[in-house]
Amino acid sequence: MANLSIDYEVKKHVAAVHIQSKYTLLQKKLSNVLLANAFDQLQSEEEFDIAISDLGNIAGFNSNDRDYLKKNLIVLASTPVAWNILAEKFSDEDNTDTDPTWTVSPMFEHITLKGGRCSYSYNRRVKTRLTDPAVYAKFSLAVQRTFTSSYALSLYENCSRYKAIGKTRWFELDMFRKLMGVEEGQYSEFKALNRRVIKTAVNEVNLLTDIEVAPVFNRVNRKIVEIQFTVTRNPQFKLNLQQIGSVATEKESLISELVDLGVSEECARISAAKHSSTFIHQTINDVLQQKKEGKIRKSVAGFIYTILNDTPAQTVIASKPTKKPKTDNSQSTATKKNQATKRAKKAELDKQASIQTFLNGLTNEENTELTKEFEEFISTNEILKTHYKKQGLKSKIVEKTFYNFVDELCLQK
Repeated sequence: MANLSIDYEVKKHVAAVHIQSKYTLLQKKLSNVLLANAFDQLQSEEEFDIAISDLGNIAGFNSNDRDYLKKNLIVLASTPVAWNILAEKFSDEDNTDTDPTWTVSPMFEHITLKGGRCSYSYNRRVKTRLTDPAVYAKFSLAVQRTFTSSYALSLYENCSRYKAIGKTRWFELDMFRKLMGVEEGQYSEFKALNRRVIKTAVNEVNLLTDIEVAPVFNRVNRKIVEIQFTVTRNPQFKLNLQQIGSVATEKESLISELVDLGVSEECARISAAKHSSTFIHQTINDVLQQKKEGKIRKSVAGFIYTILNDTPAQTVIASKPTKKPKTDNSQSTATKKNQATKRAKKAELDKQASIQTFLNGLTNEENTELTKEFEEFISTNEILKTHYKKQGLKSKIVEKTFYNFVDELCLQK
C-alpha cells in the first residue's frame, strides 16, 4: 500500500475521469483516496486496505460518525458507473474495434470495515482499465480535500489533463451534464445550468487549485450547444498543506452550520463554494439578529439562502480599519462617509434604471420567457414563492431578487 498522506498525488486513468455516476462529493473524494492508496500495487495485488481514520482524514471527512462513512462506502460498492462516456480510444484494445471500450459496472467488488481498517478490492474489468498506463489525469489529494462542490471537483478532474494543451475538447451540453453528475432533467435550461453548475464550479476551481479555467461557448442560431474550457496555470496558487486543511475544515463547519439552520445541504455547499467564510458568517449573524428583534417571524433558512443566492460571487467584506488616535478631522470623516453613501445610492439607482430600460425594450414574447425563467429560479425557495404568489413583483424582497436576477443573467457581460 502507498505511504499515503494529504500531499499525495493520485494518478487516475482518463476513462475513470470521464464517467457518469451519482456519486456525491464525499463519495468522489473517498474513491480517489482509495485509488491513490492502491495504485502502486494495482497490477500485483487483489486486496487493499487502509486505516479508516486515514481514509476519512485524507478525504476531508472530519467526523467520528462511522455510520455515515459506512453508508457512503456502501454507495461506492453498489452504484453502477458508466466509464469512458466520451468514447475516447486509449489502448490497442480500443483501436482494434470500430468503437472504443465503454463499460457500465460498479467500481468495487467489495468494501469491508473491520477493526479500524477498510479493506477493498476492485471490479476485475475496472481494475484492468485502472492499471492501463495509457493516459492519466494527475492531481493532489490535498487540492481535492478543499472542494465543497461536487461539480467543482468533477470540473477540476476533467480539466487537469489539459494543462499542457491549454484548452479542453468541446463537450456537447448533454455530455457535459453527465460529466458533472447533473441528474437527468435537472437544470435543463442553460441559464440554470450556468448559474448553478458552471459558475459555481469555475469559481471554486480558480480559487482553490493550481489551474484557472474559463468557459467558452459554441452557439448555433444563438443557442448554446457546446462548451469548452481554457486551462492555464494559476500563478496565485501556493500549496500550503496546513492552510488547505484549515480551509477545508472551516468550509465543512460552515456547511454544517447552514444545514443546522434549515438550509438544504446542496444549497449550503453552493453557497460555501460561492462566498467567503466571512461573508457567510456575517449573513448568518445579521439574519439571526433580525430574528431576535422580531423582524423575521418564520424560519431563517429562506432569508439566509436568499441573501447568499442573490449576492454575486466572491463578495468582499471590507475589514474594519485599525483604530487610530482621535483627531479633529471627524467632520471630514463624516463628509467622506456621506459622499460614499451618496455614490452607492446613485450606483444603485443607475443600475435599476439600466434594468428598467432593458425590461421596457423586451417584446411580449421575451418578457413572458423571462418571467418563466425567473419563476423557475425561485421555485426552490418557499419564502420567495409565497411572496411572489401573493404580491408578485410588488413584494420588496421579490422585486430585489428579480432585479438581481435580470442584472446577472441579462446585463452583466
